[in-house]
Amino acid sequence: MSAQSGFLRIETPRLILRDHVLEDLAEHHALFSDETAMRYLPEVRTRSLEESRENLLTSIRAMEEQPRKFYFLKVIERQSGAHVGEIGYTVLQETPGGSVVNLGYFLRPQMWRKGYAGEAAEVLIKYAFTVGDVWRIETGCLAENRGSEGVMKHCGMLREGELVQAVWHEGAWKTRLLYRLLRSEWEEQHEKTGR
Repeated sequence: MSAQSGFLRIETPRLILRDHVLEDLAEHHALFSDETAMRYLPEVRTRSLEESRENLLTSIRAMEEQPRKFYFLKVIERQSGAHVGEIGYTVLQETPGGSVVNLGYFLRPQMWRKGYAGEAAEVLIKYAFTVGDVWRIETGCLAENRGSEGVMKHCGMLREGELVQAVWHEGAWKTRLLYRLLRSEWEEQHEKTGR
């Protein structure tokens, strides 16, 4: 893990997670404008290259903020250099006991079902709890999005509740599942598994 000069880079056996640079624009736009990849994030989906550029610049500017509140990272396949997707977290609240953050991730459809989302989430969660002074990670997904829920379970996150028919999506009311992980829970899990 490296965060020199405000630039964050984290590596796993198969992946590199890093802060964005302007040269990422073409791949950034290809992902953020992809209807399939952004199905469950219509509010983030971009509809023009200019929208994607503004989105990318927001990620780049976030690196300089003190204290930093937005950690939006590009996920890259180490061996091929291919763009896998995006992952990150947003600081919702800062307290003397640590921060509360919201975790999010989405991948290019051709990168689905390879375990990349879980691998990226695991290492980012480790960074958040060991370096980022995070106490609580929150996230969630629509109940029908089994792939995303599987990533949360894989990372040891705990289902905290559900908001029944609370989200209007694709012309219908849908249920949103809520997940969390506390630093103390993560430490306990890692003591048991030795990882």
